[in-house]
Amino acid sequence: MKLRGSVAALLALAVASSPAFAKAPARGAEGIPRFSHVVVLVLENESATNTWGPASVAHYLNSLVPRGVFASQYFATGHASLDNYIAMVSGQPDQPLTASDCIPVNLWLCVQGQSLMSNGRNLADQLEAKGITWKGYMDGAPSPCFHADYSPTALPPDPYQGDSQKPPAKDYADRHNPFIYFKDIIENDARCRAHVRPFTDMTRDIAHNALPAFSFITPDSCHDGHDDPCSNGQP
Repeated sequence: MKLRGSVAALLALAVASSPAFAKAPARGAEGIPRFSHVVVLVLENESATNTWGPASVAHYLNSLVPRGVFASQYFATGHASLDNYIAMVSGQPDQPLTASDCIPVNLWLCVQGQSLMSNGRNLADQLEAKGITWKGYMDGAPSPCFHADYSPTALPPDPYQGDSQKPPAKDYADRHNPFIYFKDIIENDARCRAHVRPFTDMTRDIAHNALPAFSFITPDSCHDGHDDPCSNGQP
C-alpha cells in the first residue's frame, strides 16, 4: 500500500461534513459541529501528485476538497497496507510483521504479534465503551467476519490477500480489514459477526436508518485503486 497524503483523511472528513450526515443544530467543544455519523473510506496506491495534482484524473475526489477539510499533512505510518490500516483504528505503530503485511506468516501468528501492542486495544473498544455504534464494511467479503483460517496450525501465507486467489473472495484482502487483527474481535465470533460485515450490508443499513455512528469502508483490491489492471481486466 502506498497510502499517500490525504486520501483516507479527506474522504472521512468530506463525507462526515456533508449535510446528510451532520446534526446541524448541535455544537461541540469550541464550536466544532457534532456529527451523527462518521464514514471512513480507504483508497490506495496512488501518489498525492497523481491524486490531487493539476493533471489528476480523479475528478470526483477533487470535487470533494472544497466541500470538506483537506488534511494535507496526513502521512502513512509505513509503506505496506496492514500497518496503516491498524494505525487508523488503533493509533498503534507498525511492528515487523504488520510492516510486511504479515506475508510470511499465517493470520493467527500475525494477530498474536499485534496483540502485544497496547494489549490489542482499538477504536472499536473505545466506541463500545461509550455506547457508540460501529461497523466495518468489507467489499468482496462473502459473509460476516470473513477471514482466513485463524488457527496456529494454518499453513502460511494467508490465502485471502486480494489479487486472488481462491474463491469465494477473489479481491477481498485480510490485510485491508484491520478489525480482525485484534484478539478481542476475531476471537469473539458473535462480536465480529455483528460488526465486521460485507459491504453489501451498507445499502440495507442506510435504507433502514441503521447506519452506525462510525463506519469503516474497505473496497476490494480492484475498487480501492490497488490493482492496475484489475483481475477482471477493468482499469
